Amino acid sequence: MAGYFKPVDSYKDEITCSICLQIFTYPITLTCNHSFCLRCIQDHLKHKSPEDNYMCPECQIEFAEKPRLLKNSKLAEDVEKLSKCQERRTVCDYCFEEDVPAAMSCIQCETFFCVTHLRPHSEKPSLKDHVLVDPTEARQLRKCEEHKEALKLYCKQDHASICSLCSIIGKHKKHLILTTEEAKCEIQLSFTEKLKDLNVKRTKTEEAVKRLRELNSHVLAAYSGYLEKAVQHYKGIKALIEDDERQTLQFIEAERQSATLYIEAQSKDWIEELDDITRTIEQINTILNQSDPYRFLKGANCNEYRINSLLNKKELVIHDTVVDDGKLSSLIKSISKLFNSLSKNDTSVRKALLAYATTVTFDPVTANENLILSEDRTIVRYTDAVVKAPYSPKRFDDTLYVLGSQGYTFGNHYWEVVVKRQLEDLMGEIVGMVIESIH
Repeated sequence: MAGYFKPVDSYKDEITCSICLQIFTYPITLTCNHSFCLRCIQDHLKHKSPEDNYMCPECQIEFAEKPRLLKNSKLAEDVEKLSKCQERRTVCDYCFEEDVPAAMSCIQCETFFCVTHLRPHSEKPSLKDHVLVDPTEARQLRKCEEHKEALKLYCKQDHASICSLCSIIGKHKKHLILTTEEAKCEIQLSFTEKLKDLNVKRTKTEEAVKRLRELNSHVLAAYSGYLEKAVQHYKGIKALIEDDERQTLQFIEAERQSATLYIEAQSKDWIEELDDITRTIEQINTILNQSDPYRFLKGANCNEYRINSLLNKKELVIHDTVVDDGKLSSLIKSISKLFNSLSKNDTSVRKALLAYATTVTFDPVTANENLILSEDRTIVRYTDAVVKAPYSPKRFDDTLYVLGSQGYTFGNHYWEVVVKRQLEDLMGEIVGMVIESIH
């Protein structure tokens, strides 16, 4: 006698995410009609290699562009209906006189048992190895859509759970076939080894984050010392060199901010990687704790790509040399000399800076469509009219930004910017430096 399901349970399988194996949380559906939790599919797409296309973790179909993630309102309604009907239960297959709620379901027996009829599974040695699952999850043991047989085998070549007929007369004929238990043991061993590697990588990442925090403290202390020395030198000559003092302090502060931003940018990348690794480890542990082979294999297949992406990801490099003591010490010495040799037209500080002069031009492919660039790309102005420009993934759509064409990863560089007051009032903070990943 087959198990009896209440109406709302008939579609529970349809509202279960194949990545996290849980009921959907904010379900979205891709164009291939496979659905996932929003957070699950975002994490999956995030770990795509630059040279690979985006793909569905369920059917492996590839997308030329990153798929749009739109909410599936129908699935969301189904999830809500299920949450309101959780009190309903599957009934025991052996209680014929009345409907007694089932306590567990046996995968091998394909039967639902109440507490009384479940007792032999704990008392008889021949039944002790049977896998028992919650009755609300029993439908996860699905039958082959083509042959209507139980999915008790696993095709290693296609990474799919199959029935016995699939391996004999179906499309998996002559493929390498394992039982679900054999496949579970094999993949479980692989995941266990990968878990060890991820734990090692997490330890290294934690150490790197610690180093970056210590480096940041050193940078802040070092620049504070330089600022204090600069202020002391300028006290005696402030009335005569207010303009030079302002430029010098701004220069040092800009250097400090640049160094701090650099450290923070590195810290952010390392912390994000640490979060990804930790979340993946938790997901692996969840999968490894699954007793149901089908649920285990499905979870393993959906997370394999993400795990390999993390393990194969190139490790970030920490550059410890951030404070340029030589340049800053030279600047402080030049201020000391100014104390005795200052004149109205003395521009020694600016001359020192000009030694690092470089030319920066604007990158038109990043410019917001309300910004107009000059022909030599050194002047930008705002316009109310939208300037139609070719599509570019680098273009800022929602913010009035434009990036420079040049970028620097090390060394000293100096350039000057002239800002008209009305433009500054319109846009607020309009000049600054950013890391390449601002997009």
